Amino acid sequence: MEKARYGQNPGLIWANSKVTKPVNLSRQSFSDWYKDTHVPDVLKTGAVKEACRYEAIDPNEEQFHLALYYAENMDRLYDKVKAVPQDEKIFDNASFDTRFYKFTQIYENKDASTDQPSICLSTEMSPGDVEDYDRWYREEHLQDGSKVRGWQRTERYELLEALRTPDAPRFLVLFFLDGDSVPIEDMQKAGGSEWTKKIVGGMKQFRSVAFKKASHHVASHL
Repeated sequence: MEKARYGQNPGLIWANSKVTKPVNLSRQSFSDWYKDTHVPDVLKTGAVKEACRYEAIDPNEEQFHLALYYAENMDRLYDKVKAVPQDEKIFDNASFDTRFYKFTQIYENKDASTDQPSICLSTEMSPGDVEDYDRWYREEHLQDGSKVRGWQRTERYELLEALRTPDAPRFLVLFFLDGDSVPIEDMQKAGGSEWTKKIVGGMKQFRSVAFKKASHHVASHL
């Protein structure tokens, strides 16, 4: 079922990062800093209400860390969070792809758990035909995706600003599942229609990575 997002101008900060100098900074140390220091610092600004950290299921994925920050109002959001302290040891040895997205649509399982789902499939894309892409999602693909085992919800966003990626794809879809792994056969069935093949085949940009939940945080001021 389709669900509304709370807030005047809801959206998301999407931050996908990697360790660039592992001799100086381990992935574990980076993740610990994110969980214990950085996310709490961002939440203290009052700019976002909730955050969730995910790490890539594929151990060979360089951009292994994904942080999602949910905001009720995207207006001047960057101005609010840019004052968050930056640890030189971290920022000298890691790379961050940070983007700001406005909310488009959320489609959720009516029996969805209140917990943040255990798996997030993050897909960035720039379709060849934007109108057909939107129609495909609303009329077919959301329903097809809801048949995947463990599906909890699908969130759709459109890019507002990318801080370090000028050619970032225009659209983002977050597909959330509960389970220990991605059900590949179910996913293949969900992507098997002729309309899906047409849309995917016409993509100008496309990147999809599966992540598993690392931690979930809610602002204390709520």
